[in-house]
Amino acid sequence: MESYIKQMPEMEVARNYLALSKEFQDLQLYRKAEKTLLLALEKLPNHPFLLTRLTNLYLKLDMPEKALNMTNRLIKFHPNLSFPYYLRGKIFEEMEDSRKAMYDYEKALTESKKDIHVLSRLISLMIEYGRAEEALGLIRDYQTLLMKPYMFAELEAEAFLQLGKSAAAFNKMRDAILNEPGNKRLVTWKR
Repeated sequence: MESYIKQMPEMEVARNYLALSKEFQDLQLYRKAEKTLLLALEKLPNHPFLLTRLTNLYLKLDMPEKALNMTNRLIKFHPNLSFPYYLRGKIFEEMEDSRKAMYDYEKALTESKKDIHVLSRLISLMIEYGRAEEALGLIRDYQTLLMKPYMFAELEAEAFLQLGKSAAAFNKMRDAILNEPGNKRLVTWKR
């Protein structure tokens, strides 16, 4: 079996292990899913998809220390990938270390539409920790970049309120609601 695995292309081997671990996870056989991924990492050390799956498994099992170890390993061997920084930010946020979470969320940004989920976490934390001015700058940058002037309208209004600019917050929400009158999230926004 060992020689057969060496002959298979790396991606195919990883795909097979990932599929097997997913089956175990779907059956709630988490220990077997973990063992499968650890075995795969013996065959393909530091493979980014395997490390990511193992990190997510540890997060699901509420094992943030192990998840953090896997994510650190992922970042060490694949520093140019952005998603490991998002994962580590999520772990730090779960561990209630918001400063480190914000730092990693910032490193996860790619200046593309793929950043929307990361941005919502980062901007919320920035506002929560008194960095409203920076949050507003980031919101404006992405509104311009993605050509969506009402993206993150609620968070923008929150930042304005934190800065004591209630009229600007009101105007932002009013304009967002007028632009999207059917958006229930905007209509029911509460501070």
